Amino acid sequence: MSNYATNPAPKTVRLERLLPGPIERVWAFLVEPEKRARWFAGGVLEPRVDGTRELIFMHSNITDEPPPERFKGAVAGFTSVAKMTRWEPPRALAYMWSGNGEKSEVTWELEARGEEVLFVITHRALPTRAEMVDVSGGWHAHTDILEALLRDTTPAPFWTNIERLEKHYGDAYPPNAAG
Repeated sequence: MSNYATNPAPKTVRLERLLPGPIERVWAFLVEPEKRARWFAGGVLEPRVDGTRELIFMHSNITDEPPPERFKGAVAGFTSVAKMTRWEPPRALAYMWSGNGEKSEVTWELEARGEEVLFVITHRALPTRAEMVDVSGGWHAHTDILEALLRDTTPAPFWTNIERLEKHYGDAYPPNAAG
């Protein structure tokens, strides 16, 4: 299994990663705001379909590396609100996410595999190839941090990793990836 995201359908990216379990431990890092803030974004969620999911992005919680110029505004933090569309603890959750005036759906799925857990992120309805490249790099870099936390290792420098990954995905996705 590759650690890189794929483009399995138009406007869709999918990332799969084997993480150390058990499944309940990984689930806690997806739904508990304090744990989720250490690798992605904090914020509370209503644990039910149609519940609100608040995502508070504070990149200073996950890295002390200075950001590239184009990400300087993100360092101060920002909040995004999403609507839960699926809630199946400890196996899956999904939410509709609005960004740049567009709506897309993110699904997080967990499957126990012995002592490991298959973590799958599927992000659908991405409006452009550029957005697919951007979210692929982001999901990949954030999942790298999650994996490092679960393995008790040091993750790669976040912003350096983002830039490397966005170049990879920019080269990997075909021009018609968004349909």
